[in-house]
Amino acid sequence: MAKNQKPDLLSFDTNAWSYLVRQESMLRRQALLRLRREVHVGRIQVAMSHPLVSELCGLAANDRGTWRKALRELVVLGRGRLLHERAVRWTLEKKLRRPLRRSEMFRVKLSVGRMFHALTSDPNLANAEVARIKGIKEAWGEKENERRDAVRAESDPEKKKRWNQEFRANPKPKILDWCRDNLKAEQIDPESLPTLWHYFSYHLARIYLVGTEGEGRSRIQENDFMDRDHYADACYSNALVTDDRGLHRVAALCPEPKVKLLKLDDWAASILSKR
Repeated sequence: MAKNQKPDLLSFDTNAWSYLVRQESMLRRQALLRLRREVHVGRIQVAMSHPLVSELCGLAANDRGTWRKALRELVVLGRGRLLHERAVRWTLEKKLRRPLRRSEMFRVKLSVGRMFHALTSDPNLANAEVARIKGIKEAWGEKENERRDAVRAESDPEKKKRWNQEFRANPKPKILDWCRDNLKAEQIDPESLPTLWHYFSYHLARIYLVGTEGEGRSRIQENDFMDRDHYADACYSNALVTDDRGLHRVAALCPEPKVKLLKLDDWAASILSKR
């Protein structure tokens, strides 16, 4: 690896990471061993994100052994560095008017170490985090269903049809409009702010798929907002590893620049094919 070259940043959603750590197949066992080696020599760093950590805590109640192993593996392969939450990165990007440097994306190591030590030594903290996330998911799901029903009841059929056609033909202008509305009067190219761009890109693609085009077929899931955050948190990563079919469906509608998605076993075969 060239001197001063940054390691590739690799993101996982919660199921992909827990399946990898469980090593339920020879392919995944070998891929985890290779990943450890690649991290050790400085070619890869696993991106630890708040959604990943929060959802991993869900393992604590039923499988504490896997939970502790998954968290500890994450700390080691993430080099002890936790990504700033989406809102913090969003604010930093807008303030700096540019993408963040690697050193600007992460929280202080010491605070991260204390947090993980507390979690693994006191399962009650993990259970409290699970309850907190469950409450957020339920409240979000209720509000989203209310918003969807209101939009469907009030939307003019021709207007909705036109919106669908325009998004299907070229989604980028609509994403830019939402980004610029958030930026208000600031003259910043939304595509230069990765967290902002990828958040609204996924958000509008999901609205298109679930709220309008998917009317009568697609359903709002309480976990949808966590998928959106996994996608937005991977905006600085070389790839997001996930087997979530819904996430893949929505992400496929997102225009460039977009996050590269890999299924777990495809990623495993890929890392093992490298010398």
